[in-house]
Amino acid sequence: MSNPNEKTDELITSDKLHNKNCFNYLRNVKLPNSLLELNRFPPDIASALTSLHNHELHIVNELPDDLTSYKGGYVYCDNDEGRKLYFIQSNGKAEEVKIKDFSLFIQNLKDINNKNAKQLRLDDGQVESLITSNGGHIPYDLSYPYADLYSKFFGHLEENITKIYDVPRQKMHQDAEDIKEYLKTPEKEWGELSEIEKFNRRTIKRIKGNILPSLAEINNKQGCGLHLMSELPEDLTQYKWSYIYCNDSEGKKLYFIQGNGQPKEVNINDFSIIDDYIRVHKQEDSNQLFLTNTQVKDLINLNGGHSFSDEALKYKVRRLEEEVEALDEFIYSLYANDNHILEDTFANIKEITRRHTPSSPGIKGAISRHVKDKGESINRESYSPADEETTVRKVSAFLSDTYKSQHGTSLSTIRHYGSNQDGPIEYRFGTQGQRHEGNARVSPLFERFLRVEAQRDEVQRKQAKAQGTTEEIDDDPITHIYFNLLGRDREDMEGKKEKALTEQLEGLEYQLHEDGSETGHKNIAVITLPADKGIMSQHAYESTASKHKINDVKNDFLRIAQELPDLHLMRELPKDLTVYKGNYIYLDNGQSKKLFYVQTNAEAKEVNIKDFSQFDRNIASINPFGSTPIRLNNEHVKKFITENGGFSPPFELKDFHISERVRTKIFGDKNGRFSPEVESRILNDLLEKSFEELGYSDKKELSDAERQAVWFHFIKYQLTNYIIDSLTPKSINFSCKDAIDRGGVASAYYNLIKSFTKEEGKVKIPMTREEFDQALHAAPTMVKGRGMNHHLNLIWNAVDAYVNKNYESLKKESGQQWLIEWRDLNCPHERVKGLLERRVGECKRELEEKHRENPEDLLVKQGLDVITEIQNQTSQGVSGKRLLLETAIRTTSMALNRDQLSKEDLAHNCERYKELHNKLSIYPGLHILGGLMKSFAGAIVYALTRGKVDILSSGWATFKAGWESDSRAALQRTMDYMKNQLSPPEDPQKGIQGNPDGQSIKQQTEELENGEDNSSTLPTIP
Repeated sequence: MSNPNEKTDELITSDKLHNKNCFNYLRNVKLPNSLLELNRFPPDIASALTSLHNHELHIVNELPDDLTSYKGGYVYCDNDEGRKLYFIQSNGKAEEVKIKDFSLFIQNLKDINNKNAKQLRLDDGQVESLITSNGGHIPYDLSYPYADLYSKFFGHLEENITKIYDVPRQKMHQDAEDIKEYLKTPEKEWGELSEIEKFNRRTIKRIKGNILPSLAEINNKQGCGLHLMSELPEDLTQYKWSYIYCNDSEGKKLYFIQGNGQPKEVNINDFSIIDDYIRVHKQEDSNQLFLTNTQVKDLINLNGGHSFSDEALKYKVRRLEEEVEALDEFIYSLYANDNHILEDTFANIKEITRRHTPSSPGIKGAISRHVKDKGESINRESYSPADEETTVRKVSAFLSDTYKSQHGTSLSTIRHYGSNQDGPIEYRFGTQGQRHEGNARVSPLFERFLRVEAQRDEVQRKQAKAQGTTEEIDDDPITHIYFNLLGRDREDMEGKKEKALTEQLEGLEYQLHEDGSETGHKNIAVITLPADKGIMSQHAYESTASKHKINDVKNDFLRIAQELPDLHLMRELPKDLTVYKGNYIYLDNGQSKKLFYVQTNAEAKEVNIKDFSQFDRNIASINPFGSTPIRLNNEHVKKFITENGGFSPPFELKDFHISERVRTKIFGDKNGRFSPEVESRILNDLLEKSFEELGYSDKKELSDAERQAVWFHFIKYQLTNYIIDSLTPKSINFSCKDAIDRGGVASAYYNLIKSFTKEEGKVKIPMTREEFDQALHAAPTMVKGRGMNHHLNLIWNAVDAYVNKNYESLKKESGQQWLIEWRDLNCPHERVKGLLERRVGECKRELEEKHRENPEDLLVKQGLDVITEIQNQTSQGVSGKRLLLETAIRTTSMALNRDQLSKEDLAHNCERYKELHNKLSIYPGLHILGGLMKSFAGAIVYALTRGKVDILSSGWATFKAGWESDSRAALQRTMDYMKNQLSPPEDPQKGIQGNPDGQSIKQQTEELENGEDNSSTLPTIP
């Protein structure tokens, strides 16, 4: 097929991709055994979850005929014919598992199977060490509906989270705390105890009766064992909760074997006391004694300080704390789930993104066709990504009283970027706002995730302080930033639904209310940023005509970013208004009153106020003590100013919000003090950087596309980067509804520019082309079975501006050059004309410069001929601009970077060049260009294959029509030059004279010069 985007792999469907992704997600959920043992999940879910983490390994001579009882497990066959390992799928079919080194497999198996059992239960770690690392196989059952299991699991978990997590965690935590308090209680008679000590004794009595029956039994009935040995056995399992006394020539030692089977040496002051007891009580044929509680106390407790009961209780505390940590890790793994499903998904669509060109069908549709569901689905009770993209499902999700993004195809994962070596972990998950039975709320699982992260951070801070760290510790940290990209101010039907979710998400932040009550979480910042509609309109990138005065644009941006403009009360205008940009200044010197709005150019614009008496009353209603500055919200501005003079703020607020508490943390000065002036200065600096970094600083006016590009750069990089650097969170996420389009471009652009931006003292790893394409298209494919939607055009628009400004520096950086090519090959149809004109000019200048440096380079000269002809045709308004753009790009790349091309890239470029030639040939007036392209492609192939390819086996009939005499003469001179170049005199055997293909080249060149044409194909690579 000529178009790689149209290729379809019959084995790839969105249902299969989603099923594999669910498998990898569920395998990485850290499910505690205690939840399964306590029957917190229905039997079918519990059984399926268990099988994900535990697999039977059966050791047999040959594969049984009936494999029903082996489903989900491995069968290892070892006989005279050889060794083979099989994985038995749920349909009873055996899948042979590739093992690279069976010698290593056998050795690892011996380490695991020291008792030579014929049946073993392997956990995840053992499967990894024994099988996966020795061949790559993971126990994925192709026929099992993991997506159905995922949906059932999430639904049951969220509905029963109190029973599954809250109650057992609280109980275990409280029991551990009770035991620790009891252990602090001194040994006294009952009458000597204080009331709190008596309470603790009663508490431990309850614990002993309800939680530690084995300990109560040991304490109250039989005491514990004392075993006499010469040395400790390797396996101590059977000696738990007993003592082992080792007496040999090297000395005497007493050990207490803890509940985990680990020995703990017991300090003994006088071993003769124990020896005397043993001589009296030991039976001749026995090496074991039983000690009562009194004997333990006399022989051991009072002879060194060790307490059997205390040890048992301390062990129980550790076990309880481990169970609590396991429950917390379970919740944490629902989000911090390092399953690599983005990488796995992208592997199936990489070639589509890699081969995309300006004339290709849209990537969104190409990927959709590539993963289209075909045949019978594996999952019957859940929707596939392709299903989710259908109109029926979209309408259903929009109208339904229930909307829970994470319960469907929007699985949580971690975004991996090579450039993010020391930054916060970036999670990818859909919105944590939900509609539950018609009411908006936040996912109860996410709230618990935040609590776990806060608790862990508190433990780390305490440890750091205990270790005497010299680093400054924030006792009120933000551990997670949730960048919310849902609508906030929109009034359309969809916008109102998003607004309701945004209100719930912003309510996650800690708030101290007037009545003294507290809500929310101190460790999260929810920052709502514009991502759609308004300036981020999906069609703004199309409009390139200047229309917006740059100062007005800056004013708009500053007002949005400040949200609530400040009103400063003064007697006269300051000389320097820089810190007041975007604010109002009210002058009242006792004789006259004036109101000014300070624009982003630091100039004051007087605001007309009809009735200053009414204005004063309005201000007094919100500022009775006359303090300054005064924060005005949107309603204040409308009522106090707009309705009292007609002045409207330059731009309405759009989908932007940072709470006052978080603003104080972000925009505080070096000492943590916040002031509106400091905030205004910082925001202005970030805005100015944004204009400068896109090359707009000296412009007087901006088009819609330019305005959107700089707003995009400010929001997605400059402001986002400043927020992250200021709050230093442990983790972040960019989420809209599914975190695939709005969230996808936010993540991709932030990480792209961050990796390209130099920072003092840091070694940067630039983002790669593959990482960028994955950031854009893997998540949409994973969630909706398609490529990125129109937001691809928004990020292209910003990248285009960034490339134009930084073109020279990008060319020089080997790890960043790819961005130029990505911009060129992903150009939207509406912008091809402008980009073609720019790129033809740039390409021609580069080739001319190279030609001046080395006039003998034939390939550069021929490439320059092609570009010059494209420039001629472009100036005449010829059709086929998308094809011409790609031709100009590929010609320049091959001419200047031919030594860097891999064989695969060379083959693709030549094949694509052939397609471009054929497609361009249908346009009138492009015959000359077609011939030049043939000549150039042939010379490229010949040079790079060292004369192994017949490069001029191409026809020249297209030159005959319309070929002017001077053009023909120029071509003939080029061909003469080429003949000389391809016949190095110092080694004639490798030149045309000594090469059969070279002889053919010479003959064909002569035929050309004589007006003959015997071929019509471009060269190919063997």
